[in-house]
Amino acid sequence: INVGKTRIKEWDYYLVNNGRFALGLTIDDNGYMGLDSISLLNFEEGWEITNSPMSFMPLGRRKMPETSAVGDVKHAGAHHSISFINDGSGKRVLSARMSDFGPEGLLCANIELTEKGRRVARQVLRRHTLLRSFLMKLGVSRPIADRDACLMEHILSAETLDRIRTYMKDSK
Repeated sequence: INVGKTRIKEWDYYLVNNGRFALGLTIDDNGYMGLDSISLLNFEEGWEITNSPMSFMPLGRRKMPETSAVGDVKHAGAHHSISFINDGSGKRVLSARMSDFGPEGLLCANIELTEKGRRVARQVLRRHTLLRSFLMKLGVSRPIADRDACLMEHILSAETLDRIRTYMKDSK
């Protein structure tokens, strides 16, 4: 990095979301402070828990790789650890552990991100975008359209989605 150690701004972040729950993981080195963050969101019940332990003056010692396409990112503290491991085959393994996480205490996660999963996520994103646009065209506000599209994107048939897609193209 071609900046002073106190001006470093590096991070790696993942959000894994199935429409009902999401897990957000961050490892960050901002030179003057480091941050490891774990967030758990429950969209159905409308709550979230975030715990973000900070460290003083990591100054680039976290050795973040230039890109998340290669290299590993790991950091641990007294009560937590987060790692993003690249196995070299295009698969990324995300692991997190935090002993003082929310009212239940311990959080443990081990998630494998694969190319197949990336394709599925892109397909869900395309559905979401189509459905949000369709709902907004009907006059639904963007926040409500986003929320409703999150629910609809997982349950509508391919035929229904095709009809909506055709309707949107024809009504431009």
